[in-house]
Amino acid sequence: MDIATLVGIIAGVGLVLVSILMNSGLSLFWSAPSAAIVCGGTVAATLIAYPMNELLRVMGLFIRVFFGKKSDLQELIETMVAVCNIARKGGVLAIESKLKEIDNDFLKKGLEMTVDGKDEATVISMMKREIKQIQKSHKDGWEIFGTMGAFAPAFGMIGTLIGLIQMLADLSDIGSVGPKMAV
Repeated sequence: MDIATLVGIIAGVGLVLVSILMNSGLSLFWSAPSAAIVCGGTVAATLIAYPMNELLRVMGLFIRVFFGKKSDLQELIETMVAVCNIARKGGVLAIESKLKEIDNDFLKKGLEMTVDGKDEATVISMMKREIKQIQKSHKDGWEIFGTMGAFAPAFGMIGTLIGLIQMLADLSDIGSVGPKMAV
């Protein structure tokens, strides 16, 4: 888990909450119906816009941002040097004994193809294809979050319209104007 991401989110939300609490209290800024319209509407629109398997895959990527294991580049370099030394001394097939110890799936896949006797051009082509698939997966994930970011303000405006309609429907009771406007 990258602690900086978590600390940044907590610090940002915390600063906003503390400044609100120092002045007037949270109840002036929080409305459950408003949150339901914006959050629920955003989720519902996203469910309509994308297939469920794509959303579940992206949620997995989102969780990995916070709880995924970060690659240790020094360890990866040491592993690659060790594999090269094994191949230099014992040949390419000697690498097979080291494969179980390799944590990096990308490196492991390339080495497995090499051990299986695939030629250099095939291994390079397959690894480039793998990189493109990973990049596309990440791009698709960001696209979904971008779409959610576009939906949320629209549902905020829908909530505002609902509140205005409720407020204007009953102007005879001046005491009900504020709560109805809060939706």
